[in-house]
Amino acid sequence: MSDHTLKNPIVFTIVHISEPGLQTNCAVFQKEEDAVQAGFAIVQENSPNYQLDADALIEENGEYIFEEWHTLTSHRERISLYQSPVNVFN
Repeated sequence: MSDHTLKNPIVFTIVHISEPGLQTNCAVFQKEEDAVQAGFAIVQENSPNYQLDADALIEENGEYIFEEWHTLTSHRERISLYQSPVNVFN
């Protein structure tokens, strides 16, 4: 493990998991704001499937919409935002 180094910066990962088949999509960003915007785009894209008003949900909940999304979609989708260090093994 002596070749293990921690590189900066921290990256932010947005993960969207959906039915059927637990399809997983993820994207990695250098800025947290960009990851949050990507998460909001997922909400806006998929909210019509559940007769939800994405703009109202985002305005009311902000980033916390990601925590509520699983419940709002009857447990068919999940959106998560992660902060991850970039680790490089030489």
